[in-house]
Amino acid sequence: MKKIFRFTLLLLSVIISSCGTYAYKSVSAKTPLFAKKNDFVGQLSLGGAGGEIHAAYAPLNYVGAMFSYAGSNRNTDSSLSSYGRKFKDFEVAIVPFYPYEDMRFEMPIGIGFTKSTGLQGAINSISPYTRSFIQPTIGYHWEKIELAAFMRITNIDYVYSKWGVDRRYEPGIMVRGGSEMVKVMFQMRYDYGTNYSYTPAANLGLYDRVEYLPFHLSFGVNFTLNFDPKKQAENHQ
Repeated sequence: MKKIFRFTLLLLSVIISSCGTYAYKSVSAKTPLFAKKNDFVGQLSLGGAGGEIHAAYAPLNYVGAMFSYAGSNRNTDSSLSSYGRKFKDFEVAIVPFYPYEDMRFEMPIGIGFTKSTGLQGAINSISPYTRSFIQPTIGYHWEKIELAAFMRITNIDYVYSKWGVDRRYEPGIMVRGGSEMVKVMFQMRYDYGTNYSYTPAANLGLYDRVEYLPFHLSFGVNFTLNFDPKKQAENHQ
């Protein structure tokens, strides 16, 4: 217990002592764990980018699609005043998937867009960064419990040229539990990768560099349905 407490204090001290800006706001990794055609998965969650809404649907066997929105309304710790209070994140992806008995294999591939509103309206709207990502995932599905392990790889292209392009790796785990159709979700991810703002080419002062949180946590509620017309007809008979 003492070791855990000391590690927590050390981690907090490292984060607090960082002098740069946390411009990148990591959204929850999406893990629909499709089983078949016409599966629909919805999720409401809270993560690093604020409140999140996620919807995924599989119109075909082995291919799905998803859309996500995240947003927050708070001041940032950036020394660049143009990065403001209201933050919005939009994400779209295709999801190749393959179920095998209780196992689920999938690989979301997509892009994300962001938008912020200036602190005092000096800059009405800016895009802090755009990104592309791929996320190999392996999961297990039971009626009341779902587990997944994944590696989310994200290329972050900052609008501010001196922040450049970073590649971040987020290995993580996801646990969902509850009823067949509604489950509570918990997710934890580790974060590491490149940081262009620290390179000599960027030539930035300590307070103008980008910082990344070492861990990301997400909590939420997950909904699962299947819109198979044949199955619905059988249920009404």
